[in-house]
Amino acid sequence: MAFSPFLPRLNSTSILVRGQEKRRPNVRKLLQVTVQLDLKDCIKASEERGFLANEKVKLPRNSHPKSSSVINQSCSKKHDIPKSTARKRRKLMFDHAERINDRSSDNESLKRKSSLDGIWSTLINSASAQEMKSYMEKSPLVLTNVIPSIVNDAVVKYEHSQKNLVQSLGVLYEGSISSTKQYNRKRSRETFETDQHGKKHQITFMKGCKVPKLMEYKKVSQFVNSMDIGELKQIPEAKKSALDKQLDQQSDDELNSGEHAVSGCYRDLESTLLKLANLYLIIDNARPGFLNWFSSPKGMFQVSLGADRAPFGKYN
Repeated sequence: MAFSPFLPRLNSTSILVRGQEKRRPNVRKLLQVTVQLDLKDCIKASEERGFLANEKVKLPRNSHPKSSSVINQSCSKKHDIPKSTARKRRKLMFDHAERINDRSSDNESLKRKSSLDGIWSTLINSASAQEMKSYMEKSPLVLTNVIPSIVNDAVVKYEHSQKNLVQSLGVLYEGSISSTKQYNRKRSRETFETDQHGKKHQITFMKGCKVPKLMEYKKVSQFVNSMDIGELKQIPEAKKSALDKQLDQQSDDELNSGEHAVSGCYRDLESTLLKLANLYLIIDNARPGFLNWFSSPKGMFQVSLGADRAPFGKYN
């Protein structure tokens, strides 16, 4: 006997067959139980196959969708399929990632992180370097936010590193010792550029990615001055020599002429030159060919005192 929803419901499970009463299970309840069992079996079978049930977004009935997920050639964030279809596929993909990677006891934040970790681990271990490059170079998010942030963090770290200090010292002593203005001019030329309006900006090799700056002259000079190149002696405490007496006579003449004598300090020339020579030998071993030996054998130094007391510094 076929069941019809339009038949009047019997008050009991008994029906009349040829005038006789015969008990029979309620057809409506039987169908409900059968449908529920079939649905559970379908869900269980689909989970075993890897297809997880979802109330809002469901997999297509066929084993393959009608259209493939292909990214846009100019923007890897978009698919060359209808927006609604792409949105549903992303939702379904993320829901599957949650079911695979999350624990039921995790909160929403941990579930999201576990899902993203699983998706990223799958992608980075499945895609080649060239495939990753093709995805990333077409992503505005990666090019404008991710890569510049990573590069600029590395640039800041390098600017405070020992390598940058060595590079800055090389610029300071390139050719001959540079004055403050000369060093700042070199630093500005390598780091900044002038736009069409005459304003200076830090050079960028791609959008948002800045080139490293040399250390400021103040920091470089502090490092140079912190080097131990001999004992610093006060001039009044020095032992008087013939040269000292001559200098004293010159100071007296300056006082008589109205000019004030300037007191100061000095370092022993021999010990200072030996320490400088050792420093230059270390530099030569680290960077062969960096020093000019002026056609002399390696290790033979020539000393010259310049107008600014080079190489000791203007006020030494």
